[in-house]
Amino acid sequence: MKKLVLMVLMVGTSALFAEEGCVAVTKENLCIQLEWQEGPFLGTYSKNIVMFKDLVLSTEDHVAYRSPSENIQFFGWMIMGSHAHGTRPVVTKIIEKGVYENSEIFYMGGMTGTWQFKVKLGQEEFVLHALDH
Repeated sequence: MKKLVLMVLMVGTSALFAEEGCVAVTKENLCIQLEWQEGPFLGTYSKNIVMFKDLVLSTEDHVAYRSPSENIQFFGWMIMGSHAHGTRPVVTKIIEKGVYENSEIFYMGGMTGTWQFKVKLGQEEFVLHALDH
């Protein structure tokens, strides 16, 4: 019984550790992490790095990154009350397996609403960042 309780505690602790720093978790057990390199800015270009950490293979001592099996699309999106629309295309470059650099992210100034930076993985869509303006 003591071993079972210890195992449950260890699994629960690992799950909490694994999801720390995640903006979202995909159905493939990938923790999505976001780091802004420049910005986020209004009215000029921003740049970020998005990492997909494998929650199954990562440990406290080693982080394993893995690209999603679904097609990946990063994009900016604006919600303005009764309607919403995208912005200029984001330029995405693969840095290494599971690590993507996104540049030319453009949140237009002068528009009232919420800018979002999103990723679409097949049928899943995640808001990775939101900026009210």
